[in-house]
Order: sequence, then structure tokens, then C-alpha cells
Amino acid sequence: MKNLTRVSLVIGDWSGDGHNMTEQIPVYLSHTGDSLTDAYKKGVEICGVDIAALLDDFEESTILSEDLRKLSKFGILAGWGFDTEESLTEDYSLRCEYEMYAEMYLRVAKLSDPDNFHYEFDLETKQQPIGGYGLFNF
Repeated sequence: MKNLTRVSLVIGDWSGDGHNMTEQIPVYLSHTGDSLTDAYKKGVEICGVDIAALLDDFEESTILSEDLRKLSKFGILAGWGFDTEESLTEDYSLRCEYEMYAEMYLRVAKLSDPDNFHYEFDLETKQQPIGGYGLFNF
């Protein structure tokens, strides 16, 4: 396997200019920075669904059945009970949590180069609060 770089995927308001809520998911990746973004964009062209655009508005966390069927065709939903198109009804929607979003994003990116795009979630990383609450001024 290719050398993987440890990064934190930042999900939510990464710029801090809106609701200022984020989650970070540590992951080891073969593609980082612009190459991750490019891989994701190529994956979107392949599967026809841009989950980042679907879930970009405030409090928008739902993926509708039409897009779920497209994602299912490419195995993006494998392991979550939506492994076949038949498992998706006409009016079904999925409320996506941030962990699922990260996995789906990386699965879409992997479509761009299935043999060379690799990732592993860093399940060992723990957060350790160290104080500093007063460092943030409003």
C-alpha cells in the first residue's frame, strides 16, 4: 500500500464565519490537499452526485432517494443497508451524520482511482482537553 499521510478531515464551518461548528475526523490518506479535492471532483463526475454540495446549506443533512440510488450503484452506501437499488424506496431519504459523510466523501473520491486511492480512519486518536477557554474572544 502507498504511504499514507495523517490528516484531519474538517467537516462543517471550517472557516469559522457562520455557525462556527465543526467536527474533525483523523484519517490516513494517499491523497491530500488539492489531490484529494481533485479526486473527489472526478468521483462526482463518475457517480453523478456531489454530496458536498447537497449538504452545504445550514442544517441540511438529508440525501434524497434519487441521489441515494445513484450512490448505491457505485457502492458508496455499502454497509449501511442500502447496498442495492431495490433497498431504496421512491420516497426514502437519509439523514447523514458527520462520520457517514466523511466515509461517503472518501468513497466518492476513491472512484477516481480505485487502485491508488487509499484511506484508513485513525480510530486510535483521542482528544485531550488542555484548557484555554479564555483564548477565544467574541
